[in-house]
Amino acid sequence: MAAVPVLVLEGRTPIVTGAAGCIGGATARLAVANGMCVLAVDVVADRLAAFVAGVGAGDSIAAHVADLGDPEAIPGVVRAATDHFGRVDGLVHAAAILKRQVDFEKITAADWDVQVDINQRGRWFLVREVAETIRRQGGGGWIVMIASAGAFTGGLGGSWV
Repeated sequence: MAAVPVLVLEGRTPIVTGAAGCIGGATARLAVANGMCVLAVDVVADRLAAFVAGVGAGDSIAAHVADLGDPEAIPGVVRAATDHFGRVDGLVHAAAILKRQVDFEKITAADWDVQVDINQRGRWFLVREVAETIRRQGGGGWIVMIASAGAFTGGLGGSWV
């Protein structure tokens, strides 16, 4: 019987977005616990700093504040990972927002634009930047996209930010 390949996580460097939130935070903690070096990314600076300090993993985790709805911020995210850890091996993208309105008719173009900028547009540009970086490094990385029930419902009616 052939040996089953084992996924080696130790020493790998993922970018984890939404790191100050529940899913992103749990993912970043698990990655560090498995010997990975994590660039934790979030838009809320104080929550991100508190999260990283709470992980207590020293040089195994670094914080980077970025608005992923701004495509101009995306290269800086990947650059922060390569500057701090020397490489990027993957992305776990858990950052997203749900801008809720109780009345569907009251959803404005601005409401729509904020969600699209963060949940779709930023996601696309970050994936492209990470994939290109992994390719330049010789390949062998991964990209994991996290979604919520809002992916099925649209998340607009009655949700919260």
